[in-house]
Amino acid sequence: MNIFTTSYSPPRGFETALCSCFFTDLEFFQSDFDAVIASREDLRIWSDSDWPEDNFTAEVNREELQFHVDDNKTHEAYGYMLYDPSRTRCYGSLYVNSTAGMAYNYEFLQGSEATLQQFGARIDYWLSSEIRDMHLQLSKIIYRWIRQEWGIQAGFTAREGAPSRIKLYESLGMQKNLALRYRETGSKMYLYS
Repeated sequence: MNIFTTSYSPPRGFETALCSCFFTDLEFFQSDFDAVIASREDLRIWSDSDWPEDNFTAEVNREELQFHVDDNKTHEAYGYMLYDPSRTRCYGSLYVNSTAGMAYNYEFLQGSEATLQQFGARIDYWLSSEIRDMHLQLSKIIYRWIRQEWGIQAGFTAREGAPSRIKLYESLGMQKNLALRYRETGSKMYLYS
């Protein structure tokens, strides 16, 4: 099933006693920015890049969030915000991305293009460094929501430089299905399910 089409209605999010998950909303750009800055070092590992840059501002964050709002409208990808139940404190962000084009951009180290095509989406999410004690609980909620509500097999990403994310996935009983090397930089990414 192709979920990256305007005929698909993605889940609107979820509410639990621990977390509120909702479509990316520009109204929350400042609290999202605060969480990004507080988690700067972890995010650079998570994204395998220099984002957020040293000169990253709240206004630039707002502009970047607009891309996720636009993706939600066009169904290119789906972006969500993760907050506390009162929606005052940002816990992180969640992205449901297409796997289309990955075979072109990545070299397969484990698995194959046929393995990649089994995944209906690639799941990327970051969680604030300030709530590290909640990462396992929130990951369980996210994993369960994707499995129960999306109707697809999804691959959860981890970067080579993020052993804590790999350990977290393994503690949830997930298996590494793919190991990929980005052709442009040589960095490695893994997909777990």
